[in-house]
Amino acid sequence: MDTPGPLASVPALDEIAREPGRAATLTPDVARTLHARCLVVLTALLPAVSTPVPIESTARAEARKWLRPREASMRFNVPKRWLLAHAAEIPGTQRLSRKTILFEEARLERWLERHKL
Repeated sequence: MDTPGPLASVPALDEIAREPGRAATLTPDVARTLHARCLVVLTALLPAVSTPVPIESTARAEARKWLRPREASMRFNVPKRWLLAHAAEIPGTQRLSRKTILFEEARLERWLERHKL
């Protein structure tokens, strides 16, 4: 007696998404397999999809102004070397690489006001 092999050529979900008409040509077993995969993916995505994104924080993130060390130095009348030396202490600092660093203008301004030089 022959044992049935693996399901014949189960298309990827992306293939069905590109060509929805292909679903009509699938065997019931292949269709059930794809349906089960969809349910697994949908269940996995549910927490990410259901987390609300506060409109306020999104708008605030878009409104941020980033300054390079030279710009921050000129804007706040602080030596560039001092900014670079204290970058780890300053909130809102983004180190993009070993040689590239950005300061969030508003947070740097607040920090400098609290830590008068």
